[in-house]
Amino acid sequence: MRKYVANWLETKEVATSPATMAFYRKSLGKFIEFLGPRADAPITDLTKQEIVAFRTSLATQVAARTANHDLKSVENAV
Repeated sequence: MRKYVANWLETKEVATSPATMAFYRKSLGKFIEFLGPRADAPITDLTKQEIVAFRTSLATQVAARTANHDLKSVENAV
């Protein structure tokens, strides 16, 4: 997953504004951090439950709107 995210960010950089790229990096960084050691697993091992758990975890730390926005970044990447 970590490698996939890095590649995805690299391909998006050409056609994406610097502000949007900064947001993508921050959101996807949160996701990678949330996954912990699982971030080094293949993307095919990623489950919907992990994505939902990420959003649920965020919702306890930030406003629902922010959590949903971060979730959107993850969904765009994967």
